[in-house]
Amino acid sequence: MSTREFFQRGPSPHVRLAFFCAFSIALVILDTRYHSVGFIRAGLNVLIYPAEQAARLPVYLYEQSVEFFTSQSELRAHNERLNHQLIVFSERAAQSASLEKDLNELRALNDLPARTRLPSILAEVSHGGRNPFTAKLVLDRGSRAGLIEGQPVMDADGLIGQVTHVSLLSAEVTMVTEQNQQIPVRILRNGLRTLSEGDGSSGTLSLPFLPEGADIQAGDQIVTSGIDGTYPEGLPVAMVAHIERSSSRVFARVTCTPVGGIGRGHYVLVLNPPKSADSAKITETTKAESDHD
Repeated sequence: MSTREFFQRGPSPHVRLAFFCAFSIALVILDTRYHSVGFIRAGLNVLIYPAEQAARLPVYLYEQSVEFFTSQSELRAHNERLNHQLIVFSERAAQSASLEKDLNELRALNDLPARTRLPSILAEVSHGGRNPFTAKLVLDRGSRAGLIEGQPVMDADGLIGQVTHVSLLSAEVTMVTEQNQQIPVRILRNGLRTLSEGDGSSGTLSLPFLPEGADIQAGDQIVTSGIDGTYPEGLPVAMVAHIERSSSRVFARVTCTPVGGIGRGHYVLVLNPPKSADSAKITETTKAESDHD
């Protein structure tokens, strides 16, 4: 074979395969150890965003058509429910205003600082995560709207998860039920602190570090403890559904059902809590305290 024929035909398929395998491995190593291709990923996210929206266009049109052809009776029933809820919420708002006034007076008497409301960003759930085997959501807001990694995300019912990846026009949320997703929590009834952990595909949470003799009951409400500085204190997380105790184990098996409308709601709030510099260290302290208890 002449030199001219060799260059015209190019490298053999095996050589090309080896080259691209080596190139892929090099990119993985660079991204894992040095995070040097993050800007490339961010740029690709911006480029494929229109393609994602175009791919979702048929689904969007179908959803809009279903909503358009909703029967008049369903709309009337929905309107009646909303009017009833409006009356209930108005009554609760009046009671809340009175309670807040009393609380401010008590804080003033005890010289305590008033608790401020956290700023938040309203976002819409665009679609589920790209991997069907992970508990993730994609929001229609990104860094352009002020979102950053680490922000808690909740709906009207409770905590949904945490922002774990942000691009210019979208953000990915890892939900509380994702495998090994840990959150510092406490039992609302008695204040017992521990860590919750996502169980993955089961769609539930567990409390893996509670001893056998821990004071916990089915129906207990689990809320964020706020000790890590990432999740504000008091956000509803889950309800205890099942407790399995055994003398042969050190820890009880506690299964919880998340209260947040995971996979049901369209709109969420992205909170912007004050960050703690030692949040990771505090989380480890909480885990150690739970083990000790």
